[in-house]
Amino acid sequence: MAIVLVSIVLLQPSSSRIAGRLYIGYALCEFMDVSPKMEDLKQEIHDLKQRLQLAQQMERAYLDEIEQLKDSLHSMSVSRPQFRTGSPEPSNDTCLVEQLEQRVLCAEQEVTRLTEQLRLSKQQQIHLEERLETLTSEPSISSFDLNQSDRTQLVEEVARLKEELDSMEASSRVERSKLERRLAESEEERASLQSDVSELERHLKDLRNELTDTRAQLQAVELQANHSTDTRGNSVFSEVEDRRIRAEGLVQRQSQLIENLRAELKRTQAEAKRKLTEEVQKLEIRFRDRDTKFTDNLVAERTRLLADNRTLTLQLQQTEELQLDNERRAMKLSKAFNFHGDGQEPLISMLERRITTLQRRLNEKTSLVDGLRERVLKANLLRRQMQTELWSQMDTNTRLSEQLARYQQQKLVCNTSCNLEQTKQGNAGVSAQPVADRATTSVSLAGELVQTAHDENTNPCGEHAQSLSKKAEESKITKAKQVAVDLNHLEMNSGQTSETELPSNCKAS
Repeated sequence: MAIVLVSIVLLQPSSSRIAGRLYIGYALCEFMDVSPKMEDLKQEIHDLKQRLQLAQQMERAYLDEIEQLKDSLHSMSVSRPQFRTGSPEPSNDTCLVEQLEQRVLCAEQEVTRLTEQLRLSKQQQIHLEERLETLTSEPSISSFDLNQSDRTQLVEEVARLKEELDSMEASSRVERSKLERRLAESEEERASLQSDVSELERHLKDLRNELTDTRAQLQAVELQANHSTDTRGNSVFSEVEDRRIRAEGLVQRQSQLIENLRAELKRTQAEAKRKLTEEVQKLEIRFRDRDTKFTDNLVAERTRLLADNRTLTLQLQQTEELQLDNERRAMKLSKAFNFHGDGQEPLISMLERRITTLQRRLNEKTSLVDGLRERVLKANLLRRQMQTELWSQMDTNTRLSEQLARYQQQKLVCNTSCNLEQTKQGNAGVSAQPVADRATTSVSLAGELVQTAHDENTNPCGEHAQSLSKKAEESKITKAKQVAVDLNHLEMNSGQTSETELPSNCKAS
């Protein structure tokens, strides 16, 4: 397609080649806009196929479940005549069975409706595939003529396709939400039917047990009656009266049991209805909230799409206006420099060469500035390293001075303890001396302690402490001198480089 457009442009005269080139670019842009739409359509068709497969699987599962429910209902209908012969309460169970059959019929109708919707979705998918094939097969751009009317038709066609795609996406989303909601409802209906069937089975089991009990009691009464007819004697009337009394008591107990069972059944039915109404209310509230949320999302999506459409139309208008401005500017330049046809190529080449030279100079200046910046950063890093070294030396000096003070205190404590021990020994040896001698000895000891403390303060820790302090001070002085010298050299080098290596336009800045 692009080769055909290029050949058409080359066949035209040199005065209209610029417009032809611009239209080629516009056509290529339109083709690039159409190809993502085709990809989006393919992706949408693939998603629809996956959803169709999922719906078919769910439909098969529902059909299997309906068949199972039919089988269970058939078995219940088979066992129902036996129950009619023995119990007086088949009416409620038959009503429940009829309700279940009606629910099953409703579920079958729902399944048929869902299958019809799936068929419609398949038809829609086939229609989309046909449209996609037509879009891919037909030469959409090469078939159009190079004029303004065809270009407007192309834009209108693209806008119409966008609108159709948006409407189809919205309808598919709505249909999907409806199908999901209906499937959830059918699933809940199936669960409720299963619970009803289990409740009926349990009730049937209880009634069968009750039937067996009543039959056993009836057989016992019949045996007693047969035995009473065979007996003879004066005790016949008394035995008959006793049996009548026992039968009346048995009938009363059975009637009481039946009343209790009826009350229990009514209570269970009322509880089931109450739970059913609560579940229905909960489901209505949930589906209502979900529908409102879905509608809100659709409204927000519609507003967003309208805003995107407005922005795209504005961008299209701006590009068209920019294209017209470029054409007018080109015509003005051609008229100003008296260039016609291909005469603009020397001007364009000259401008390109000038742009390349300016770009090269700019790159050189930027590289030079980057080198100077790196040198300044290195100098700052070196200065910081020297400063950290100076701080570390100051920390070591303070630490050594603290250690020296601790050593002085320890020595003072040791000397005082030794002097005290000596004084104690002297007091024990000369206990018979007068008090005046003791006072003189104490004064002399105090003078000695003061002298030793003064000597220690003046000359702490001996020669070793003096040597340590001297070494620390010498190392500190030498390192400080070295740091000062390095800083001076660094400032001189940075000043020289800034004066010599910076270009003329960078010095002012």
